[in-house]
Amino acid sequence: MAEPTVGKGDVRERRSRGLEAARPSASLINTDQAAERLGVTPRFMRRLVDERRIPFHKIGKYVRFDPADIDRFAMESRVDPHHRSQLRSA
Repeated sequence: MAEPTVGKGDVRERRSRGLEAARPSASLINTDQAAERLGVTPRFMRRLVDERRIPFHKIGKYVRFDPADIDRFAMESRVDPHHRSQLRSA
């Protein structure tokens, strides 16, 4: 038996509802847990959410984070040190 085909309208409808977004890799964590994982304050986590600088899930009025997204954010925020040859002379 052939599988039903999905029309373009169905795909767009699912995308608009956010169903094609990445699935959480583990159980979601709250703001306090995410802040502890990054070593920052919960207030700073709320600021990151407000500025949409970190991925999050909104479940009703609750904000939750995927631990994999938190780890990825930390790795992407890494700044490599300058080498001596790149430093300017004073």
